[in-house]
Amino acid sequence: SVSSMPEVLKEHATYFDPVSEKSLIDALKEALTSSQDLTHKKPQISRDYAKSFSWLGLARKIEALYLPFL
Repeated sequence: SVSSMPEVLKEHATYFDPVSEKSLIDALKEALTSSQDLTHKKPQISRDYAKSFSWLGLARKIEALYLPFL
């Protein structure tokens, strides 16, 4: 990938080469033909992962970073 998305989303997303039509088609085929187990569990697992990010959590981390310098 050419972005920071893999670093943030880890295994919670499907990636493809944005300049490759074949890569996009392959990713879509995989998503559409995945096992029922994957298509039902992955969205919930991904939502749970997304909940680990919050503006409040980010604010606390930034505060902790800057507080020693104040």
